[in-house]
Amino acid sequence: MSFSLPQILEAAASHPFYSTAISTLPPADRTLESFPLVSKYQLHNCIMNALKTDPTFLLGSYISPTGGTTGTAGNKFFFITDTAENRRQREQIGQLMRALGAIDENDVVLNMHSGQGLYRSLELTGELIEHAGGTHIPVGFWYPDEATINLIRQLRPNAITGTCSRMLTFARYLHSHPDLHITFPKVLYTSEPLPSYQEDFMRKAFHCDTVSSLLGSAEGGIWAVAPPSGTLHPDRSYREFVFRSDMMVVEIVDDGGAPVSEGGVGEIVITSLMRLRNPLVRYLTGDVGSLHRFTGESTGQYQCLRMYGRHPDRSFTLSGDCVDLVELEKVLLLEKWGILEWQVVLDSDHVGSREQSAEVRVVMKDGAPGGEVLDELRTALLAVSGGGRGFTADFTVRAVEYDGLERGAMANKVKKLVDRR
Repeated sequence: MSFSLPQILEAAASHPFYSTAISTLPPADRTLESFPLVSKYQLHNCIMNALKTDPTFLLGSYISPTGGTTGTAGNKFFFITDTAENRRQREQIGQLMRALGAIDENDVVLNMHSGQGLYRSLELTGELIEHAGGTHIPVGFWYPDEATINLIRQLRPNAITGTCSRMLTFARYLHSHPDLHITFPKVLYTSEPLPSYQEDFMRKAFHCDTVSSLLGSAEGGIWAVAPPSGTLHPDRSYREFVFRSDMMVVEIVDDGGAPVSEGGVGEIVITSLMRLRNPLVRYLTGDVGSLHRFTGESTGQYQCLRMYGRHPDRSFTLSGDCVDLVELEKVLLLEKWGILEWQVVLDSDHVGSREQSAEVRVVMKDGAPGGEVLDELRTALLAVSGGGRGFTADFTVRAVEYDGLERGAMANKVKKLVDRR
């Protein structure tokens, strides 16, 4: 069950999230475009105010931490959803997963998502798997690899799911233990789009037939599914997701908030047709994508979204020099290095110091390389970061294991840029 767009707009017009912005508009003039674009921070401020002023705001609600959480008690960002509405959305997404073949009644799924603290992805994905008809094995994020292998031997799952970083960690473990002969015909990952080099490594390590993915957030819930793909497209910079237009209205806007032409690339803006109690209208997701017609067998309410990724932190300044992260990544992703994951950590000797350093941490497919390889990589990185123009800051490269990378406090995502200055 979903709500109509007029029902959502009517509820939003009197809701604290939006009422101030459109209170002067007569009901007849309230269209979707008349509502302002809203950011995570605007919604967060409204939610914090409602928690202080309305003692009933949390009743019958599902509480989920959202991006921007730092892990400290005073800085957690939450989105609050009606419990019944949330359950209905999960049921419908499970049915969409089954219809697209991501997970179905023939699948036994090893789930490596996190479920500790306030983070609820293990619970969420487990329920989706069950609504899709699959059998759920909730090992979680921190279950040791050796114990996971024993469980696999016992229960013989044919599918595996988890965040990108956890899946890649386990794929690397299997890659280094080829004698285990573990295979997963189906792979379902979440949290962010995988670059082609990471997906290729994962496909080979898991010996998988198809890879699919889920798209969502605390604000919108899981709302789109990338259909299973048996082919890697190394030249593609996007992943295609399918969603139901009777569950989510999607707009694509440019940097000024204006709609782009059909098929144009811009920021993804969502309006949920599943959430009436706390409406989500014209929410700026921070993701970049484009809208296209669905060309599969069941056109109906299906639409296609090409997801390119997050708005990146494209550069950083180090001792007066501007370093382009995109250019660094181009070097790091050259096949000859065999790099699976990377991270840049910025630091200084002490607070206020002008002596700043950048350390590039890399996880290699086949373990730590010799020092000469890291020296060659450092030289290549310096060449694209200003080394030929008087670049004087300390710039080092270090090979680490996955536990040597810093992650977000809630979702355990690897941070590409860590600034400690």
